[in-house]
Parts: sequence; C-alpha cells; structure tokens
Amino acid sequence: MDVRTTSPTYGQWYGMTLTAADARQIYVPSGFLHGFLTLEDGTVFWYKQSAAYDPGCEFGVAWDDADLGIEWPLGENAPILSPRDAANPPLRSLRDRNKLAPA
Repeated sequence: MDVRTTSPTYGQWYGMTLTAADARQIYVPSGFLHGFLTLEDGTVFWYKQSAAYDPGCEFGVAWDDADLGIEWPLGENAPILSPRDAANPPLRSLRDRNKLAPA
C-alpha cells in the first residue's frame, strides 16, 4: 500500500499470490507498507532490505484496519499473528503522529 502522503496513488494497494512453483518475487519500494499471509504450513518468507536494519525506522499498521480496505484471502481461518503484529495501530494513528512521509 502506498503511504506516501503526497503521492497520486496514496492509499492504493496491490496484492498477489507468490508460489515456490512460479519463483516470482515482488519489489516493495520505500514509502509503501507491505504485509504477507502464508496459505500453506511450512512456508518460508524471505526478504531483503535496501539498508541496514534500523529499529527506529520501523513501524506497523493493523492488518485488518478497515481504512486500508485490503481483501485478505482468509477463507474461514483467522490469521495467526505475532504479539507485536497483533498490537499494531490503525493507519490513522500514524497519520495523526506524522509518522508517514511525503512522496
């Protein structure tokens, strides 16, 4: 989801299914939120970053925030979340604290 506050695509999201069989990857540029949902047990999710990890730059958003409007393919199952992810605030609280950057 594009969270660059001055971007013409601010608030838009895109979802796709990645599988081991198709070996595709996705690039998430700076200024975008990202999240993932594994649909099979034993899934391994790897990612790379453009810079060294800096915990001061990290933040999260509630995966089920109605303002995001993301259509997660959950079916009948509730997601299993880490305690940290379960405590993430709605996007609105980040906007209110000026945590989001302009484009």
